[in-house]
Amino acid sequence: MASEPPVLRPKHNLLGRSILPLIVKLRGEEGEPQEWARLIKDVALADYGEADFKREFQGLTGHPLDDTLAAAGKPQTVEQYRLAVHHAILLANEVGQPRGQQLQAAAAKKRTADEAGIGSAPDQVGDSGLKLYKIE
Repeated sequence: MASEPPVLRPKHNLLGRSILPLIVKLRGEEGEPQEWARLIKDVALADYGEADFKREFQGLTGHPLDDTLAAAGKPQTVEQYRLAVHHAILLANEVGQPRGQQLQAAAAKKRTADEAGIGSAPDQVGDSGLKLYKIE
């Protein structure tokens, strides 16, 4: 039974992260991988065109594909585009997991809600039976 090709994990990307490891990998890469990674499970990278690779790479890394290949000293060909997207997917799966919410931001949001009186006890019950909250 053949193994499944690697697929980009949900919410994984390289936005805000260094792509230097990707450039180093591309610089030393010769030939094609045995199994190509995929952005979407049922769509092979061989089905993408030049514009598709550029758009997907930019969305995945936040960097232009042509600039990345130039930094790696590689030609701007469809084959190199495919290879760059392949390695970007693998790197995103490895280090591009979503970052958690910062505790300070959560505490500030709670303070704002407390100051607005949201979540406090009702002051009275109105004629319609709805609980009325006093907001100061």
